[in-house]
Amino acid sequence: MKIFTLSFLCTLACCIGLAQPALVKKSLLQQQVEIVVPTTFTVLPASRFTDFYRQTTQPVVVFSDGSEQVRLAVFYTQLMMDDNGIPAYTDELLKELRKNKKGFNLKDDGILLKDGKNIGYIKCVYKEQGQKRFGYFFYTSLNNQLLLFQFDCQRKAQENWEGTAANMASTLVINPNNEPQPVTAYNAQNY
Repeated sequence: MKIFTLSFLCTLACCIGLAQPALVKKSLLQQQVEIVVPTTFTVLPASRFTDFYRQTTQPVVVFSDGSEQVRLAVFYTQLMMDDNGIPAYTDELLKELRKNKKGFNLKDDGILLKDGKNIGYIKCVYKEQGQKRFGYFFYTSLNNQLLLFQFDCQRKAQENWEGTAANMASTLVINPNNEPQPVTAYNAQNY
């Protein structure tokens, strides 16, 4: 009986430890994009973006946990992209990541088909600011422009967050019926 109780408690502890956080739907870019994010995520102030993202294109919004060690950045780029260009973009992004991310190690890549839209993804590990990071990049087209999501966390937290990142990618919805609007300046209240 003691062995059964101990086994049950260990199994329960493992399940609780690996449980994914509760998710909430967020609308972005004037309701043209819907994605689920953990309820614990808040919007990172725009003044903090440059601490984490040094690209020429700054994110539209960054969601983060309280520690800022787990982040989801959304980039709506000027790169022209239609849905058919997503597979070729995977190759380009892989080249860019290999070139710019120290210790880059590809874990997986592919294309998800969701509501007739191609959503590319890349899972990888790399080194940034002295620590190993797990990255889950996923991307699609919106109004013939590239829409890129970059999820990252410490490598040691990958097991806890990889399923959540995959869930965010698989629940991504592009609302083509919404009239395209120009992207305005960052405003945390929009998210």
